[in-house]
Amino acid sequence: MNGSISPSGARTVALRLDPLDVLFFRDGRPFTQASRAQSGLPMPQTLAGALRTHLLRAAGCDFARLAERLRAKATLEEAVAEVCQAGWIARVDLPVQRERHAQWPTIAGSALKGVLRDLCREQAKAECPAEETRSPRRWANEQHTKLVVAFGPGTPEESSEQAGAVGLTDARILAFPVRSLRGVFAWVTCPAALQRLARDLALANFQRLPTIPKLADNQVACAADAPLLLGQQRDKMVLEEFEFTRVADCGPLADWIAKHAVADQSTQQRLRSNLAVLSDNDFCHFVRHATEIVARIGLDYEQKTVKEGALFYQEFLPAETIFYTLVLASDSRKPDLKLSAKEILDYVRGCVERTGVVQIGGDETIGKGICAVRLVNGKEGG
Repeated sequence: MNGSISPSGARTVALRLDPLDVLFFRDGRPFTQASRAQSGLPMPQTLAGALRTHLLRAAGCDFARLAERLRAKATLEEAVAEVCQAGWIARVDLPVQRERHAQWPTIAGSALKGVLRDLCREQAKAECPAEETRSPRRWANEQHTKLVVAFGPGTPEESSEQAGAVGLTDARILAFPVRSLRGVFAWVTCPAALQRLARDLALANFQRLPTIPKLADNQVACAADAPLLLGQQRDKMVLEEFEFTRVADCGPLADWIAKHAVADQSTQQRLRSNLAVLSDNDFCHFVRHATEIVARIGLDYEQKTVKEGALFYQEFLPAETIFYTLVLASDSRKPDLKLSAKEILDYVRGCVERTGVVQIGGDETIGKGICAVRLVNGKEGG
């Protein structure tokens, strides 16, 4: 190990790793008899994980107890603080938003409403009159009648005159992608998430959800021909490092979710075959501990080294995560323009269908938060 200190004070440390046995690094695809595979240089996250494990061991970490505490729904920070020596803190500087009671990822309804308003505003600005002195975007936000009716006034001075006719609930997680030993990845869900979906569907006067399977820990319900299954009886599934036994089918449930959750045909087909229903406890473990944690840095422009204090860790939800929200509408509250709830929803639906994509949250310029969106009818005519 050696290192150097830059003029800015940042320290760079070089590590030399001397293997005591053959090192073999590959991706997560299955590797069995007669399979062909190749090894390459380890990915940065592989080396980071190995170094973290070494440091945890040096700090006296009891890994069996750590796994036990994580299984018992403790956060990573709480678990590491309990099983390691004092001074160890496992902290994510920018975590994703989570529900307080379940610690499941969520997206605030206020954020979604702002995103939806912006989507409609970008399309409405094309109608800005040529003689208008304001920018097209500002004109659309303040003067476009359907936009103002749907989402409320565009200036603080007018905010008390009327409320918008459109309301959204917080986005709730429905299916979470988890790495699988076979079939690349599975969308996992659980009875608690599905029961909440069924309750929300009833609120929107939507058709009923198919039967939800009952499962114990380490059990899974999936399609009989799911590419995720392995073993001689094709009744085992390995997600991350955990093995599950197939005990039930969820074909009708997978068909329903695929039909209503996504519009893309290939994704619908994969969702039908790769949906896996786990117990509530197992689902909780994955949505809490199987997110992406990325180290971010800021560089000193002149020295091209890391700025002091500019290292931070950010949590992201993996691509393919599926959320849902309820979009509710009332009749227009604007005194000089009366529109029915159906007309307002038709306006919003038209804007959504013309793009099919929204961007939620920060880091837009590095491709984060880009989501496919679909608006599905609930109550007929509403």
